[in-house]
Amino acid sequence: MHKFLSTVICCAIFSLSANVQASEQNLPAEKTEHGVTYVSGGIGSDESNAMKRAAANYPLECIFTVKSAGKEIYLADVHVRLSDKEGKVLLDTVSDGPYLFAKLADGYYRIEAIREGSTKTQSIEIKNGAHKKVVFSWFE
Repeated sequence: MHKFLSTVICCAIFSLSANVQASEQNLPAEKTEHGVTYVSGGIGSDESNAMKRAAANYPLECIFTVKSAGKEIYLADVHVRLSDKEGKVLLDTVSDGPYLFAKLADGYYRIEAIREGSTKTQSIEIKNGAHKKVVFSWFE
């Protein structure tokens, strides 16, 4: 009986480890710009699910959507500019999918999300490394 339980536990641990590795494999590679480490993506269900699971590991989570004909559609190719409280641009990139996560130090930040010439702006505070979720929505 002891051998059977040991085998079951080992199989469960192996399965969990394989699932974690699979989700990490589906996560796009992190990038760094001006000291800010970030990841963006979420195209396809595997990558989207991996991004959702990883969100809590980043103090900043941005989501980009458009609301059209009563539906909410996720967006890629949104130009994102992140500045500190002094106005210094820390990140200037185009999202690879509807999610962009960034590792930020505590402080005040301004986020600009630009889509087809329309700019949405939000100011945030990261405090004690807490997770902050920001949604940028456009309407058609």
